[in-house]
Amino acid sequence: FRQASITITNPSYPDPYQGRSPASFVSTAPQNVTVLSNNAENLESHAYTVGMSQELTTNLAIHTDLVYNRMTKFPLTVDINPRAQGTAGARPLAQFGRIDEIRTTGEMDYKALMVRLDRRFDDRYLYMLSYTLAKADGNVASGGISSRVTDGGNPGLDDGPAVNDRRHALVASGSVLLPADINLGA
Repeated sequence: FRQASITITNPSYPDPYQGRSPASFVSTAPQNVTVLSNNAENLESHAYTVGMSQELTTNLAIHTDLVYNRMTKFPLTVDINPRAQGTAGARPLAQFGRIDEIRTTGEMDYKALMVRLDRRFDDRYLYMLSYTLAKADGNVASGGISSRVTDGGNPGLDDGPAVNDRRHALVASGSVLLPADINLGA
């Protein structure tokens, strides 16, 4: 299947197609191509977790968990036909737009401490309070499958916090059973 994907970097206004129909403009513009690296591998994930639960009273318990997840061989997209001098220059292979190569060179570490306090249902109510302290780092800044590398010539620019890096998360919920068996929760 052939799909035309065109990016107009500096469109003229009000006619970005410069007097041509969209179809004729698309047919003359260089196409973007996506290829898979010859040494691509499946994503690997090594996850470790340890937890503990302790009853505090008959209806109250505390739970703690430590989580570590190391992902390697994460797919990253690299433009191997970049423009010279950023966005204004010519591409080495002018007959193409972007040539995206999917490489499996991404990596991400996720570490978390999770603490949860549960009050079991009794006396017509229950509640839960949860806190997570987490950190996610790697070179997959956008976090999704096939994250785009910012600069193929300097992939280290993408090292840092991942998109799912949430240092502090606090969640609270509860429910009370009212007369007439009406359940009110928040």
